[in-house]
Amino acid sequence: ASSLPSPMQAAARNVVIFFASGCFWGRQHDFVTRIEQQLLGRGVANISSLAGYAGGRKVGAGGRVCHYNSNESDVYATLGHAEAVQLIIPEGHVHDAAAVYFNGGFIQIGPDVWAREDYRDQGPAYRALIGLPGGIHSNLLEQVRRANVHNMSLQVGLGDDADTFGLNTVWVLDSNHFVFHQAEECLQFHDLQDPLPYSHAYKALRGELVRTRRIIPTGCPLPYDCEPVLID
Repeated sequence: ASSLPSPMQAAARNVVIFFASGCFWGRQHDFVTRIEQQLLGRGVANISSLAGYAGGRKVGAGGRVCHYNSNESDVYATLGHAEAVQLIIPEGHVHDAAAVYFNGGFIQIGPDVWAREDYRDQGPAYRALIGLPGGIHSNLLEQVRRANVHNMSLQVGLGDDADTFGLNTVWVLDSNHFVFHQAEECLQFHDLQDPLPYSHAYKALRGELVRTRRIIPTGCPLPYDCEPVLID
């Protein structure tokens, strides 16, 4: 008898996965609106997509991993991590999440070469990666392969991996080994740096997830992106 779950079992069983490609604000918005709300019909009480950091081998003081801050404390890029988004979805919908990732997280920059959409952000902190239980040997990888419409190279990630820009590559990491670290509260459900802001309802999710402790304090200093803008 096959040890693989039936399609019905797979659809019902949840899995925790993470994706990274450039700035995490765009990826978080995609997964919340297109996967959790539109596809899965989730209400506020069941939203799981969180911005954070993954893929590094090190953590800072007390296990902290932080965004850029005036203290230069435990900065994720220095610790080898990339900006990422973690979500909890039924196993049978990994293909859908991966399809949103490949279709929304990349633009064509050359013949058969795809790279993150926010190409101005350079360096390993913005590299493309996917975290699955079991990594490249995960039984979920086939769903990712089917969603890989740009035929990007899926390579084994070892942690602290190099930038993928211009290489048409996505690192695949074992999420059982490489832990996802939630980003600071003020960076969750944030507008992308774009002229068109996200909806008020979307940004209001932050307060609800803080209230229900699905977003927890990180102990990190206030990130630069959250500091008040002083006007002379």
